[in-house]
Amino acid sequence: MFRKGLFKLFTVIAVFALTFAQVGSAKAARMDLGGEPEDNFWYVDGLFCKDGFTLTATQYYLSDQGLPYWLELGSSNIPIVPQAVVDIREPAIPPAPTQAPALARIAYGDGSTLVNSTVTFFFTQLQAVGTPVDLVIERWDHGNMTWVEEEDDETDHSHSDDIEHLTEADFVTIPVVTDCLVDSVAPTITIISPLAQDYLQTATISTAWTVNDDAAGSGVASSSGTLDTTSVSNGQTVNLSSFLPGPHTLTVNAADNSGNTAQASVTFNVVVTVDSLIAATQNACSMGWISKKGICQSLLAKLAAAKAAHGRGQNQAMRGMLKAFLNELNAQKGKSVNQSAYDLLTADAQALLH
Repeated sequence: MFRKGLFKLFTVIAVFALTFAQVGSAKAARMDLGGEPEDNFWYVDGLFCKDGFTLTATQYYLSDQGLPYWLELGSSNIPIVPQAVVDIREPAIPPAPTQAPALARIAYGDGSTLVNSTVTFFFTQLQAVGTPVDLVIERWDHGNMTWVEEEDDETDHSHSDDIEHLTEADFVTIPVVTDCLVDSVAPTITIISPLAQDYLQTATISTAWTVNDDAAGSGVASSSGTLDTTSVSNGQTVNLSSFLPGPHTLTVNAADNSGNTAQASVTFNVVVTVDSLIAATQNACSMGWISKKGICQSLLAKLAAAKAAHGRGQNQAMRGMLKAFLNELNAQKGKSVNQSAYDLLTADAQALLH
């Protein structure tokens, strides 16, 4: 071992299983990275779950060299999301080399104080319980190392002095994914539109929502919306002309990449006026729901009379014309008025009569 050199790199494709502690249904594993007096000694604790793993580096011995050092870790056999590859170095030092896998700098010290630091890695997809997780551990001591210097230094494990103080780190059992989640918090849903208010049947609304995961979460995986019983997309425009008067509910479901789910809903009310009933009848005629032009004209004439009566304050006369409108719908149901037109226009007229 090049004991007098200022630069040293330990690269260990290893795993944590030396010490286990129960954490709910999960197991936390610990590795002891010891060394020689000029080294910095660490405990590295790992919690391995279905959606990722958390590693905590705790320094328990400070090198007598008093120079900067850092510890990098990452997964070698399971892809992790790019957002999990973080750099928490303070202050800035030369970047870690480009290699596979990319490593997160889990701890950095200036050589004067002990360090405790935690980094969470999320898998790109959920893993089955029992899946083994290999880890790459790179430990940098005694100053800032460059790639050129690393190539000239001792990088293999053929020298017994290089590994005898690592508490057999290169021989430990592979940790496995246990039945837990690193991210156990569901995403939050905010429904922007519609609002919980009344909308005229002639209105056009949009279905809009946002979904956010916690800053330390695994990220939003999906979201979907249902308006009453019909699927709708985020930002979709919806014309209320065919909606029955009364309450309607938008429900939004979302999930994050760890499988946590959330649901939110908003209920709004569709209201009708004589004008909206006239518009709905005209729309039914244009769509062919009312097949005969003469029936369309007759129904619209009754609604025009109802509107005029309402304008004069003659509510009884208005109600009489609405009842005549309903009678004609009943007479033409299944003939020139189809079921969709009948259901909508009947509900609208009845709402005005109540």
